[in-house]
Amino acid sequence: MKKTITNILIFLPAVFLITSLVLIYALKSGPIKWTPLMLKREWQFRGTGTVSKMYWVPLQEISPNAIKAIVMSEDQRFMEHHGVDLVELERMLRSYKNGDAGLRGCSTITQQVAKNCFTFSSNTYLRKAMELYWASLMEIFWNKERILEVYMNVVEVGRGLYGVETASREYFHCRAKEMTEHDAASLAVILPSPLTTSPFEAWTAKPERIERLVVELKRKKFPQTPVVSDFS
Repeated sequence: MKKTITNILIFLPAVFLITSLVLIYALKSGPIKWTPLMLKREWQFRGTGTVSKMYWVPLQEISPNAIKAIVMSEDQRFMEHHGVDLVELERMLRSYKNGDAGLRGCSTITQQVAKNCFTFSSNTYLRKAMELYWASLMEIFWNKERILEVYMNVVEVGRGLYGVETASREYFHCRAKEMTEHDAASLAVILPSPLTTSPFEAWTAKPERIERLVVELKRKKFPQTPVVSDFS
């Protein structure tokens, strides 16, 4: 009996690891049509008439304005870290200990891709652990360009809306490659709460933040890497 239990305890993690590696490799290229988050929202919004929309486009067909605005808003050290932003995490913990602010999320773009594509986004420690696990695999087996491409296409941008191309069509009536700096900034500022606000409402609620981001877009050069050669 003990031997059987031991074999199971060895076998299951091995199967999970192999399955994880196969899945990560399979998703290393090409469009991802559905994510666990999308399935979760389908269940949540059933009977409301909400229709899920996602238009997948290559990273090269997304405006540099959108890429820069979202990276600067969501994860400024995306090109530097390996899935977890230890600098931001340390800053958050220091502020919390000093009583300056409460605990807040420090999820990187890699972690957000992991959460959306490989978990059902539950608020549990197990989900956070799985998020870190998948984020590590992505940083090892994908490159930054692929992680960014997936994020730009699966990120939730509204009720039943996923991806920058979808947001561009629905909100700005243009293609993602045609987004202006103001379009990009207004979209970027709603990403923490896309179900409760829109880029249009953001202009009323957060005009200063949008304008500040537009100024940053105009003056700040995007980090260069061998993989993502030029977003300027």
